Amino acid sequence: MAGVTLSMQLKRLLPEHPGFRLSGEQLVILLEIALLGAVGLIPPDRLDVPATVLVSFVCALQVEGFRTFGDNAFASTMCTGNLRSATENLNRYFNSKDPALLKKSLQYFGIDVIFATGVMIGYWATRLCGTRAVWWTLLVLAALFLRLTHEINQVKQV
Repeated sequence: MAGVTLSMQLKRLLPEHPGFRLSGEQLVILLEIALLGAVGLIPPDRLDVPATVLVSFVCALQVEGFRTFGDNAFASTMCTGNLRSATENLNRYFNSKDPALLKKSLQYFGIDVIFATGVMIGYWATRLCGTRAVWWTLLVLAALFLRLTHEINQVKQV
């Protein structure tokens, strides 16, 4: 509840402060980076409860902060709903032959492939680095932050 609330409030309040340079999504990413960085600092023998709380909070921020791609709803922290949407759109395509449905289906399948790839990388990173493997996610989040910043700057220039 706290992660969803914070994410919603950031996105609601920031447009009211036009001098503030970061978007709600950018702040969510920076908060995720800070919290997951902190998880990597927790000693492995004391990891369970604080790490679970922090990662759950980050997941709540993520789920609320990033709910769509284009005009499509999606889940950024789990693949089950995305797989359902991919399959549903594929079946609709087979019935209608509407290429937009095929495109949407393939986009959802692509999200699931990326998710599964992340799971595999996470597995190997954990085998190599133990609990410090969480820091690998900081690279992905930093790349996402930079891409989002670039997209925002492009929109502002238009």
